[in-house]
Amino acid sequence: MKCSCLSLAFLFLFMQSGCTTEVDENINHDYYYQMETDKPFEEVLDDAIFAITERNFRLTSHLHIGKSIRDRKNPDFPDYEVLLYCNLSHAKKMLELDPNMISSCPGRITVRQNGDRVNITAPLWPEKMKDNELKLHMQKLNGLIREIVDYAADDWLLVYDRKSVSSE
Repeated sequence: MKCSCLSLAFLFLFMQSGCTTEVDENINHDYYYQMETDKPFEEVLDDAIFAITERNFRLTSHLHIGKSIRDRKNPDFPDYEVLLYCNLSHAKKMLELDPNMISSCPGRITVRQNGDRVNITAPLWPEKMKDNELKLHMQKLNGLIREIVDYAADDWLLVYDRKSVSSE
């Protein structure tokens, strides 16, 4: 009985900690790469997916969190999407160098509506590694992650009139 009560207490604390704003203030932002844009949400999402596939990653899952919450009688809930991705060649090399890195897989990028802006966020792979080869591999992967987020945030239609492009 004590074990199950303790487990439930831990689960409750864990779930609550993920839902409070205090946790957000304490996140080590060095481990995340984030950009913000004025682009429409769907455009950001499309560009993120394109950038993921262009860098030879495979989209393994696409979670429609905001839509799912709206579908449960919360019509004003904003858009939140989670893109999970992987590249088996990168994963193989990473896991050969350190099998414990499996806990970091797959990679993820989140896209969320924040008022009139859209945030794109990706956790970065740890780079403080004892193994120099693994450290260099993580730096390479983080460079690709930053490229994906930057591409998703960049307003490619800024040089064009958005209305005239959408009417063509």
